[in-house]
Amino acid sequence: MWRIEDNMNITGLLKMKKILIILCILFFTSAFMSGCIDLPLDLQKEFLQKSKNFPYILRLYSEDMFDSVVVNNHDGLVLLRFHSFENSISNYTYFAWSRSDKIPLEGLDGLFWVSITKAGLTLRYAEIFQADRIMVPPDGIILDEGPTPSPVVSSVKVEGEPIIINSSDGIESWGDLWMNTWADDDCLYSGWGDGTGFGKKYTDMGIAQLIGALPHITGENRKLDSSPENNKPSSLLYYNGTLYAHIHSPLGNADVGYLAYSNDYGKTWTMLRETSPWTKEFDSNFRCLFFINMGQNYSLNTDGYVYALGIGEEWAWTGEIYLVRVPKDRILDYDAYEYFVNITKNEPQWSDLQFDAKPLKGIVTTDQISAMYHPEIDRYIILNANYVYDAPNPWGPWCYAGKWVEYGWYGYQPGIISKDVGEDYFWFTIAGQTSPDEGGVTYQLNLGKMIMSLRG
Repeated sequence: MWRIEDNMNITGLLKMKKILIILCILFFTSAFMSGCIDLPLDLQKEFLQKSKNFPYILRLYSEDMFDSVVVNNHDGLVLLRFHSFENSISNYTYFAWSRSDKIPLEGLDGLFWVSITKAGLTLRYAEIFQADRIMVPPDGIILDEGPTPSPVVSSVKVEGEPIIINSSDGIESWGDLWMNTWADDDCLYSGWGDGTGFGKKYTDMGIAQLIGALPHITGENRKLDSSPENNKPSSLLYYNGTLYAHIHSPLGNADVGYLAYSNDYGKTWTMLRETSPWTKEFDSNFRCLFFINMGQNYSLNTDGYVYALGIGEEWAWTGEIYLVRVPKDRILDYDAYEYFVNITKNEPQWSDLQFDAKPLKGIVTTDQISAMYHPEIDRYIILNANYVYDAPNPWGPWCYAGKWVEYGWYGYQPGIISKDVGEDYFWFTIAGQTSPDEGGVTYQLNLGKMIMSLRG
């Protein structure tokens, strides 16, 4: 039987529900705004509207990272500065929008990575520009501090057209991921993925020997991987009779990255997968690892360490690049690896824990990279599918040498070659899946020559 008390209870519950909803709104609004009390009130509403498609900026805003208003023009540009998160490539992150049409950026100097939104998604580090070339749209953009221009290299440009490398008896190469190293027998040793290498049998991963002087080299298969894990080569390093490899498995967002080694120039291998600390379970930023090659048989190294660069995924990576080192006589000892943390008083600081690692400042990549020491210019070089960076040390400071990719060279994950470098050039490998008619390179071992314009 329905009673008046039931109506009173229901009414009370409804009132209580409304009160709880209001309290929740007040609580979350207070929590969100607590980090933003320095943002002028007249900008808060406009900022929330402009930043709704930029979750990264909203997170900075909500976590008390707002720093200052750099520009606030009544009918033009708004530019806000935020402190960056600890694991960021830059010390400051900027958010800008236009109150009219697309307008030039003002108030900043130097190189900046530009992040935009497209189809509702934020494309982090979409392109790098000088500040005076950046146009700010009404929808807003994120700007992160980039590297300084190289003091040694003013620009880079690939010479000529891709050179396709085949076997000595004319078998066409087939595959990608041709990362390589220069051994004591004067040959290059290279991995490949998802192809036949220089043979007829398909494999997820293989190792090849590249014979001859560049660019007149030929290839021969040394090893076809028969394991079921869908292994892919990240990088290779040859030192004192041993060919080392870093392998990730499977392709893409790898479950694990691990070391392997061969004592017979790549014919037979021992895999050290089970003991690797570089796993998805630990959210490791070293599941794809790229040894920094230093001449034939690593002979140009002077401090007794092997250095390598790390990212967490083979492609679609968030951008950050990490650094690790290991004594060169303990490459296979996972416990001997030290992870770069920061620079204090011009000296690099290291940790035994990979979780302490911090990214290198200013530089980014979205997929696999390769690196070497170039003795002619006394600089370390990083190469990815778009850019060349250089530095005086493996830990930096890393500088911007230029954007090299152009029509006819669209590919991915190029492999820098430490052999046969010149005063102002180096060779590299690359493969792609875009036809030459569309500006790309073939799904083969393509060889390119990178020319560096050096500053006087």
